[in-house]
Amino acid sequence: AKVCETSAMASEYAGIEAQNVVDFLAQKYGFEIDPHRSGGYEDSGMPHYADVRQLAGELTPLVTETVGGFILSDAEQFQRLDTGETGFLTQTNLVWLPGVLTMGVGFEHHLGDFRNDDRTSGVWKPSGAGSDFYTHAPDKRMIYIGPGQQHADWSGKCGMQFESVVDYVKVILQYIDEGRLPANKLYTASVGVPQKVMFGDLQMQQLLFDMIDDLELLADEGRVVFATYSEVVMAWKDIYGSEPNIVKFEMIDSQDYTCP
Repeated sequence: AKVCETSAMASEYAGIEAQNVVDFLAQKYGFEIDPHRSGGYEDSGMPHYADVRQLAGELTPLVTETVGGFILSDAEQFQRLDTGETGFLTQTNLVWLPGVLTMGVGFEHHLGDFRNDDRTSGVWKPSGAGSDFYTHAPDKRMIYIGPGQQHADWSGKCGMQFESVVDYVKVILQYIDEGRLPANKLYTASVGVPQKVMFGDLQMQQLLFDMIDDLELLADEGRVVFATYSEVVMAWKDIYGSEPNIVKFEMIDSQDYTCP
């Protein structure tokens, strides 16, 4: 956006003094701009999260301190993010201390294998990576927001445990109603939308619209609340007293899967 947009394009931002389309979206619609790497893979010679954060900050001052897509099992990456990550690119000099983590993935995610991605609902402070990740450590700095089943099966074929994130949310609500999950906890779910859907064919886009429509019906009933990651963190602290909630996917009965 910073390189490709012209001043003529920027003049079309409906009177908003925006630097570029990213800044316009953040100002106009209140979108959060989160630094994200697909698959979280940071190899030598590749931009690190700190680089993505700095470049995003050059596009809009409304960028957040939220990491999306890091590798759950990478203890070195977790430690680097926790103590402050230095950018790799020579034109950046940011040492970044992110405050929020979400959408943790398996190492194979950047290779197109999503089987080891996190599908946990809830909020807590992980004590570390790998086997320590699902242990809450109140003295830790970074907060994790569980994405729930973060991927829908956009192909229309059964490949995920649930056909859509909406079905996952409905089962969580069912378990709360039945008393199988406590009602006084914060449950979370994200709708991960890849570029192939946003800029893909109309059928894939319609699947996204249908999911949003279904979630809006639940919101109208007071069953769910749409929130940014920053709003989730504020609610966790102010309403739920920073009490951890870790609902692993294994806690869901396989008979409740709509797309086994």
